[in-house]
Amino acid sequence: MINDAKKVPLEIKFGVPSCVPATKHETSGFVLDSNIVESLLKREEVVCLAEVMDFVGVVEEDLEVLKKIVACKKLGKKIDGHAPGLKGADLKKYVAAGISADHECSTIEEALEKISLGMMIQIREGSAARDFDALSSLLESHPDKVMLCTDDLHPDDMAENGHIDYLIKKGLKNGYDIFNLLRAASYNPIHHYGLDLGLLQIGDSADFILVDNLEQFSIQGVYRKGECILNNGKPSFEVHNKILLNNFSRKPIDLSEISVQPKNGKIKVMVAKDGDLITDSILCDPKIENSNLVPDVENDLLKMVVMSRYDNGTSSWFC
Repeated sequence: MINDAKKVPLEIKFGVPSCVPATKHETSGFVLDSNIVESLLKREEVVCLAEVMDFVGVVEEDLEVLKKIVACKKLGKKIDGHAPGLKGADLKKYVAAGISADHECSTIEEALEKISLGMMIQIREGSAARDFDALSSLLESHPDKVMLCTDDLHPDDMAENGHIDYLIKKGLKNGYDIFNLLRAASYNPIHHYGLDLGLLQIGDSADFILVDNLEQFSIQGVYRKGECILNNGKPSFEVHNKILLNNFSRKPIDLSEISVQPKNGKIKVMVAKDGDLITDSILCDPKIENSNLVPDVENDLLKMVVMSRYDNGTSSWFC
């Protein structure tokens, strides 16, 4: 990815994945241990240790997790968090480890607690998790403590709606100040991560955009180091895609692997909520056919199959 980024006149910075696998309970195709993470952190294209998802490992002082954090701190680079619902003493310990930003807040109360401990809040609006409406008041109450992000934004949604500019447009429609929005989109992240990007100060590189007006905020042009790289929606450069490696392989699924046998009484079911990654659980009466639990579409009780890409492990759940 770093090598591909050098082929275009964009300034693309990276964070090193901190959790591959995410936790010790996950099956992954590779393991990024602390030695590999430290070597990647030394690259100039890398500005942070990316979202520390294993907040349990941080709180419980897992040695391998702490080694990655210490390596990043020695290099003077930022550490991004990933701590949905973490609060109280555990949150204080998580932040004290040096983790300075989080994109997993879904309520204003959660965000304010993290801000009170010194964290920057990345207001997320992705394809699955959409938190802008819940957190956007921070743009006015804490304009120096927020950034905008699009964690897990599907390419189709990006092509249709836009990227960070979509959040600025959404904020303008909701009546937020243009300069608070622009600060969250550019000024705050530049300062937080120490990015070598122009702030249009004396001696800075000429990095800027042209828009039609500050009400509609339709981007007409994009300039990087004084060079126009986007003009009226058309990039000034070509991208030559190469065949991507795909090392995933496994045998076909047999129906016996994903059958769910009936149990006595009700079954525990996961409840997915639109626009939120946090799930609930309830007890439901199952639908049984031919001695198997089956989906009950009429009651929105659906079967979900979790399939490992790296081995032949398969599990079935109801949600």
